[in-house]
Amino acid sequence: MIPPRYKIGRNASCPCGSGKKYKKCCQLFINTGIRDRATELQKAGNYRQAVLAYRAWATQYKIWHEEHTVPFFRARPSAADDLMIVDIQAVISIYSSLSHCLMMDGRPEEIDEVLQRISAFIDDDRYRFCLVFLRALRFAITKEFDSATAVLQNAPVLQPERLVSFEYGRVSLRLFVDLLWTQLPLERNLRILDCLLSSEEDPLLTIEDRVHKGLLLYVYKDRASSLDLLQSAVDLAQTAEPKNAKQRLQLHLAIARAHEQMAFIHNSHSEGQLALDEYQKVVNIVDDDNEALASLHQSIGHVHDFMDDFRQAQEHFDIANRLSSNNYILMDLSRAKALLGKLDEALEWHARIDKGELDEHHLIDYYSVLAQVAIQKEDRDLATSVDVSLSKIRVELPVLNDLRNEIRLGLMRMLSQEEPPKKHSKPFLLKTREAINRIFLLQPNFFGLGLNLNNLIEPRRTSQLDKKRVTTDERDSIRS
Repeated sequence: MIPPRYKIGRNASCPCGSGKKYKKCCQLFINTGIRDRATELQKAGNYRQAVLAYRAWATQYKIWHEEHTVPFFRARPSAADDLMIVDIQAVISIYSSLSHCLMMDGRPEEIDEVLQRISAFIDDDRYRFCLVFLRALRFAITKEFDSATAVLQNAPVLQPERLVSFEYGRVSLRLFVDLLWTQLPLERNLRILDCLLSSEEDPLLTIEDRVHKGLLLYVYKDRASSLDLLQSAVDLAQTAEPKNAKQRLQLHLAIARAHEQMAFIHNSHSEGQLALDEYQKVVNIVDDDNEALASLHQSIGHVHDFMDDFRQAQEHFDIANRLSSNNYILMDLSRAKALLGKLDEALEWHARIDKGELDEHHLIDYYSVLAQVAIQKEDRDLATSVDVSLSKIRVELPVLNDLRNEIRLGLMRMLSQEEPPKKHSKPFLLKTREAINRIFLLQPNFFGLGLNLNNLIEPRRTSQLDKKRVTTDERDSIRS
C-alpha cells in the first residue's frame, strides 16, 4: 500500500521553525538536493546561507517522516521503533548543525526560539527529551548554566532505559545528570549512570562515566564504592587507545580527576602527584584556549592546595584568573591567600566575588573563606556574621552539611575563647572541591576545546540504520 502524500499548506507556518509561511520559506527547496548544499555551505563558512539550507533540509525530512515512518509506526509500533530512532537522531543532527551555524553567525539568541517552535516536529517523548537537551546545550556552551538547568527541569520524565539505546539519548542523559545532579535523588542519579555504563561501547566514555559515578558516591560518603569505581576507571584507561588529540585529552582529563579524587580519599600525596602529571599532559594538548587553560590551572591549583603547597596553588589560581576570571577562581585565589597569611589580600579578592550568582552549595564555600580569615584574625564580629549566615543555609548533600558544621564548630571555639588554629591550618578547605564545585564539568567539551553544537553531539555511525537516511526500499526490507 502506497502511503498518502503529506501536504503542507502554502500559507501554513513552515515546519522548519522559522516562523514564516511555508510558501515564503522552504517550499522552493523541497526535492532539490538541499542536504548536500547545506553541508557545503557550512564547510565553506557561509553560515547565514547554511542556516536557510538546513531549515529546508529539516522540512524535507519532516515530509519523509510523515509519509513513511508515521504510517508504519501507527500500524506496527514495535517493528517501526528503529525507524523512529533514526528519524529522531536525524532531526536532532540537522538542528544541531543549524544551531552551530546560528552560533557562528553571531545569532545565538535565535537558537532557543527555533528549537521551541519544532517541539511537535516528531510526536515522540524521546525526541522531546533530546530537543530539551539541545536547548540546554545552547546555554551551557555560553556558560549560562542557570538557564540550561531551568530548561532541563522541564524535560519529559522518562525511564533512562528508553534513552540509552541510541547515541543522542545517551548524550542527553549525560548533560541531564551533569547539570541537575544536586537536584536529583541519589537513586535517580545512580540509575542514569548505571544505564549509561551498561550500554556504552566507547571505552573513553565508560571511563568518564565511572569517574562521574565515583565522584557522586564520594559526595554521598560511600568511600569504598567510590574508590572501586575510580580505580577501575584508571585500570581501564591503561588499555584505552585514543585515536586523536581530542580523545587523548578526554583520557588524560578523566584519569587526572580519578587520581585527584583518590588523593582526597586516601589523603595521598603520591596520588596527587599522579593527578598533576595527567593535568600537565592536558595542558600540553590545549595551548591556545584561555578558558580551557584557566580551568586546567584551577584544577592544578586544587591539587597543590590539597598537598599543602599553598604558594604553588596561589600561582596557578593567579594564572587561571588572568586567563579567564570567574567567581570560583576568585574564591580559590582568596582562600590560597588566606592560607598564606595574606588576610587583607584575601578579603580584597573575596570582595570581587558576585555573591548573588552563587547557589547555596557554593555559598558554603564562599563563607568558608571568610571563616578562615575570621579565625586567623580573631575577628569576633566577622565570625559571628559568618556563623549566622551559615545557619540559614539548607543543603541536602552530606559532605556539605559536614563542612558547614565543621566551620561553625571552629567559629564557636574561637568565640568561646578557645585557642585558635595555627596560621596555616586549613580546617575548612573543601577536600571534595572537584566533586562539589565542578562535577557537572566532567564532559571535557566544557573546556571549550573546539566546542560547538555540531561536534559535541554528532553520533557515531555504527549501524546500517545510522549510516544514512533510510530509503523507501530499505524500509521495505526492514518491514519484511
